[in-house]
Amino acid sequence: MAWGRARRAGLDGWGQAASGLPWARDRRSPVAMRLKIEFAVIAVLMLVSMASCVAGWL
Repeated sequence: MAWGRARRAGLDGWGQAASGLPWARDRRSPVAMRLKIEFAVIAVLMLVSMASCVAGWL
């Protein structure tokens, strides 16, 4: 799923940029924070869509 793709792109499951990415070495950098927020939003949307899908089958 999307998690595997995100990991291969150098991001772990929590949406934190991997330390290998140059712009994410400083955790306080705005780009790293924005990546973290974007992946948190994507994770929540995925959970909501999965939950609604499961509820639709019941």
